[in-house]
Amino acid sequence: MQIAILFALVPATWLLGPFDRPTNEAILKPDTGQVFDCPMRKETVKWEEDHVFNPAAVVRKGIVFLLYRAEDASGKGIGMHTSRIGLATSKDGIHFTKNPKPVLFPKADRQKTNEWTGGCEDPRVVETSDGRYVMTYTQWNRKVARLAVATSRDLVHWTKYGPAFKVSTWSKSGSIVCHRNGDHLIATKVRGKYWMYWGDTSVSIATSPDLVHWKTIPNVHPISPRPGKFDSTLTEPGPPAIITPNGVLLLYNGKNSGKGGDPDLPADTYAAGQALFDAKNPAKLLQRTDKPFLKPERDYEKTGQYTAGTVFIEGLAHFHGGWLLYYGTADSFIGVAATHDYRKLISMGWNQSVRSVHSPRTRFPSFITSIVRVLNGVSSGIDASNVKAAVFWDGSLGSNIMDADKVFPPGICTSTSTFNSITSGFILSQRIARAGNRSGMVFSTRRKCVGHCAASSTVVSPPVNIATGWGVDSPVAIACTSIE
Repeated sequence: MQIAILFALVPATWLLGPFDRPTNEAILKPDTGQVFDCPMRKETVKWEEDHVFNPAAVVRKGIVFLLYRAEDASGKGIGMHTSRIGLATSKDGIHFTKNPKPVLFPKADRQKTNEWTGGCEDPRVVETSDGRYVMTYTQWNRKVARLAVATSRDLVHWTKYGPAFKVSTWSKSGSIVCHRNGDHLIATKVRGKYWMYWGDTSVSIATSPDLVHWKTIPNVHPISPRPGKFDSTLTEPGPPAIITPNGVLLLYNGKNSGKGGDPDLPADTYAAGQALFDAKNPAKLLQRTDKPFLKPERDYEKTGQYTAGTVFIEGLAHFHGGWLLYYGTADSFIGVAATHDYRKLISMGWNQSVRSVHSPRTRFPSFITSIVRVLNGVSSGIDASNVKAAVFWDGSLGSNIMDADKVFPPGICTSTSTFNSITSGFILSQRIARAGNRSGMVFSTRRKCVGHCAASSTVVSPPVNIATGWGVDSPVAIACTSIE
């Protein structure tokens, strides 16, 4: 059921999306004030002075964690700085607070010859069923790039395992196959082993028994450059690949050629595509997009150390009912794109402090007022200043606007024939399920609504008993004045 949600927005196609930018600015930029004592240089360095880009994304305890590549100013030119992995967190997926120190970096350990002086680059992270986090990243000594593995229990303290492949050779960009469980992307075995897409010229494939030791499948390159397309120079995996009802979905990066590439894109531009593989044989390519679904358009995506323009996707997070896609821009900043349901939530004011709604001293987010306005349209009589919990659910999108259990527990009015009533009810957790061929709702009791509870779904035909979990194809607004 959880996996079926993935394509709720576009049930007639295998693609994930559509994506658009919920903000007009880069969400993460370099900071000259970030310093730490470098164990290799034996001095204090401004570890993210020049650039931040190419992030991994993880949702942990309702918080978005970004693990991002940060470059100091120790060199000149692309690839000639020292890179370290920083950590930033956000309650809304847009506004982030950075940790003051990097969490993965070159030091005097067994990996120093692989990581110094170039550093640790381009992380991608998945979870395991036992709660570990597995990171693939690039070790760069300014001579050879090596795909490496590290693990953590808390995303802060990491154990390095060294190169992913026993034979040390040029390798980058590891995207491990996983499935979605709620907001978690869990590494998943297919035919008894883990699978990973990797490479930075053509996409290759490797397998592993334990997520640490990998063996490449020789002479198998299911995604290679194509003449006349946006990926005519190279192809490179993006965020972790996801098992869906249609197959294994890989979002990937492509570089356009100035000669014989996509004429609609500038030469050397990096843009993003999607590819679908057989769920039982992740090496078998089924479909692939001819046009990019994300390309450089904003100034911050074309202004930086890579002036040809870059949207380099690496982080994908399922968060409050929508998808957030994080990417490096021009090898200098970090941007985000979101699916339609998450963009609508943002436009309704959710990006204010979500916990503040329970405090009478704090102003309610603007979407609370919008919900109450809808409810008052059916004479609910609820005053916005008295609302303690609220939710807006747009069934026409085929997905919930928010995961209410983690944001605002929605007050539900249960009535056998209509929602247009004022009654006591329950605060319920809301998730999307499948009811035949229709999108529906599944509820589990969380907190009781002890005050007035009102809901509006005036355009539902026929009226629906919300407690039964049958499909709803129209907007529903719900509010409650008191909870316990």
